[in-house]
Amino acid sequence: MCKKESMRNIIWNIYLFVFALLPMSGVYVIVTRMPSIDVGVIIGEIFLMTYLIGLFGCIYKKAIGSRIFWRALSLFLILMLFILLAILLFMFLKYQSLLFLSIDMILNVALTIMMLPLIYALWSYGKPNNPAWLLFKNSEVEKHNNALFSSSKSVVASLISETQGKISVSILKQVKKYKVIIKTEINEFEVIEFNDINAALNHIETNYPIMARDFKPST
Repeated sequence: MCKKESMRNIIWNIYLFVFALLPMSGVYVIVTRMPSIDVGVIIGEIFLMTYLIGLFGCIYKKAIGSRIFWRALSLFLILMLFILLAILLFMFLKYQSLLFLSIDMILNVALTIMMLPLIYALWSYGKPNNPAWLLFKNSEVEKHNNALFSSSKSVVASLISETQGKISVSILKQVKKYKVIIKTEINEFEVIEFNDINAALNHIETNYPIMARDFKPST
């Protein structure tokens, strides 16, 4: 890991720690003021905890929940940000001064500024190419590939290609290796051995119109 990347991770971890103080303080308020606590405080605490979970998943590259949910949440925060800016602009144009700002409004503006990195993190977390979702997808693909041979020592897939005619691919599981046998109608015959099932399937998917999901246990 380069020095720049390491420094960025340190900064994000510091921000995560500081941001975690918000829901922690909210929990303290809820516990100490029960049962007279306002419902709005509880709802705000739920939102803060949700933000914290998303921020954690983004920083530590963990796929939590749904990517679509985090993208929608980031869009919601961006919308709230623009609404706040519009209100501040309207008030400034009306009073031609910043004296209209109350203590609560100043605190809300400060909190909004503090949440800007969070909005960026959640927006990034919601992208399809975010490392968290790519790692999750790769792990799921690997589980699927390894499960192919849970009930059989060989699997087979076949289809008809416009350029190569009928293609038949068999994968035989042997001791510490996988033998791939590829046959086509144009008399092509290929036998390749791989040490890893993922490497074997990657070769097949790259060179032939057959996917891992097409394979079934041979009878």
